[in-house]
Amino acid sequence: NPHTSKEIVDHIDRNGLNNTKDNLRIVDTSINNRNCNIRKDNKSGLRGIEEFPTRYRLYYYNDKKEKRTKSFSKLKYGDEGARLLILSFREMVYKKFGYIA
Repeated sequence: NPHTSKEIVDHIDRNGLNNTKDNLRIVDTSINNRNCNIRKDNKSGLRGIEEFPTRYRLYYYNDKKEKRTKSFSKLKYGDEGARLLILSFREMVYKKFGYIA
């Protein structure tokens, strides 16, 4: 299928040299821009996750391209528990929508 001029080929693993069929997808520019490397000022070391003294927060976009957040409290789950929950939720979001904020 030919794609529109607003759509581009995205490398899912962000490796421009990996041109295997399973690593390529046709997306619009906004999705491609979200599938980028971690910013240098990122303190959590994970794309889309921000760490606060009392919680971890994930930023993501749903299928309607609406920005959403999900937080897990360190006070309620402990630091490691909250981190594991946010990582699990992040994986679910990635599988469902294909990208993180």
